[in-house]
Amino acid sequence: MKKNILLFGVVIALFACQQEETASPAAMTEPLATSLTSADGWRISLLVEDGENKTEDFSSYLFVFAENGVLTASKPGKSIRGTYWLYFDDGETELGMAFPDSYEFDELNDDWYLVSKDQNTIRFNDSGDVLAFQLQQ
Repeated sequence: MKKNILLFGVVIALFACQQEETASPAAMTEPLATSLTSADGWRISLLVEDGENKTEDFSSYLFVFAENGVLTASKPGKSIRGTYWLYFDDGETELGMAFPDSYEFDELNDDWYLVSKDQNTIRFNDSGDVLAFQLQQ
């Protein structure tokens, strides 16, 4: 009986301890979502893949992130539609992008880890690859 009372006391003590509150995944991705969707568009200011600078391949495109997950990349005479998603995984905010109908955007079809964000620039990386978006002004 004493063991049961002791065990009960330990269980109560464990539950009584305050647990550290953590933000929900939605709360962690919301600031990035707001930045991406509230802008008139973003331009890629840096893309390095496997050590090769590929910024020039994408710098003429304007990327528009819609609230419904649609991502449109457009330049005069051309528009490419894809999707994006934001999530929080293993303590990191991630941006996923997919342009399934365009092989020329394969470099972007990936999950990108948020590195930094300020008013005008959002930087990501993925296994040494670097992606930076600059706010369209």
